[in-house]
Amino acid sequence: MRYLSLRWLLFVAAFVTLTGVISLLGITVLHTAQHQLSHYAAQRDSRIAHRVAHELVGGFRRGGMSGLVRQADTSASQWGSGLVIRNGSGRVIATAHPPGIRSSVGASPAVTVPLRMGGKPIGTVALVHPPTFEPRLSPVLRAIERRLALAAAVGLTIALAVSIWVGRVAAAPFRKMALAARAVAAGRRDIQLPLVGLQEARALAEDFNHMAQALAASEQQRQRLIADMAHEFRTPLSILLGYVTALDEGVSVPGQDPVALIRDETRHLVRLTDDLQMLARADAQELELSLQWVEIRPWLRNAINALTDLAAQHRIELTLVLKEGLAHAARYDPDRLRQALGNYLHNALKYTPAGGRVTVTAQSDADTLTLSVADTGIGVDAEDLPRLFDRLYRADRARSRGTGGLGVGLAITKKLVELSGGSVGVRSTKGEGSTFWLQIPLDGPPAS
Repeated sequence: MRYLSLRWLLFVAAFVTLTGVISLLGITVLHTAQHQLSHYAAQRDSRIAHRVAHELVGGFRRGGMSGLVRQADTSASQWGSGLVIRNGSGRVIATAHPPGIRSSVGASPAVTVPLRMGGKPIGTVALVHPPTFEPRLSPVLRAIERRLALAAAVGLTIALAVSIWVGRVAAAPFRKMALAARAVAAGRRDIQLPLVGLQEARALAEDFNHMAQALAASEQQRQRLIADMAHEFRTPLSILLGYVTALDEGVSVPGQDPVALIRDETRHLVRLTDDLQMLARADAQELELSLQWVEIRPWLRNAINALTDLAAQHRIELTLVLKEGLAHAARYDPDRLRQALGNYLHNALKYTPAGGRVTVTAQSDADTLTLSVADTGIGVDAEDLPRLFDRLYRADRARSRGTGGLGVGLAITKKLVELSGGSVGVRSTKGEGSTFWLQIPLDGPPAS
């Protein structure tokens, strides 16, 4: 099915609207003219009838009935109207009509006035226009009609031109947007539409530009992800291949335990795979929580103790601070929350130099548990702070095994905390350290 284009829809709408307005205006003007002219004609006929009545009474005074008849013929010729004269009982006593007009008897009267003599009515006189008599004002009305027809033709021409212009102007931004959308679909990510035209078109163009920018950023993230994945997976796979080949050929590497190294690199690959799988499941909203009431203090101590050895290896002081008034228990998924807190701690240990400190603080109010991880590390640039929790975003753009990664840890933390009904945030000063925090409701996430 072929659908009507926006341009033609606007053209038809504008043309029909303008045509309707012009037609309504013409009909109104013609009707008003007819009404006013009819009113004028009625008043004029009334004045003529009273004048004729005065003349007829004068003729009657001068010559009786014959004088009245003679005056009727004279008045009919003078005023161009048929006359019907009746006596007091309603009987026709005389008629008159202009030359060339047949008898007016039986025609519908235009106006009837009484004949009075000495203040007493003696009969009536009626001005009539027989069917063959063309009204005096018809030429005026025909002239008005001709002028209105000419004005309507000019108006319709203008309406046609205005409708075409409206259709083009209103549809032009959408045609440009359609071309830009095809270009974006073809792979171009640098398309930006000019913010011109109608307010709605400007707003739509602005939204399109934001979408194109978001797609460009997403494409850059995708490309970085591919590069990072290639980098992150290449190193452990190369090491595994090298040691497996060495073991297969019976070659030993002095000073290193091949089995332990293979195990470490395999764990690294598993962790990367788990992170990607976790993020994919979070995006697909397939993550589920196993909610239970958990004692906060023992749970926190166990989570911190699991990383004590790693902190010691980096010569970093890892401390747990439990604020006064900390709630006894909270309802949450201990494994998911431990993973979220663990991402914070791993980042803090990764970016804090030897001799630094990492402090985990727990506090609560009436309905919220707040966990924060503060470090004395390298900090984060102010321009990177708003995007730290975006998926695949890495503030450290130089990839290395020591500080690299796929940039999904904080995105996973945000997903896990929001799944628990909470929120995340960060404060940081470049060169002084960072504080990452998360908040969750003590009684678990609200029912969906």
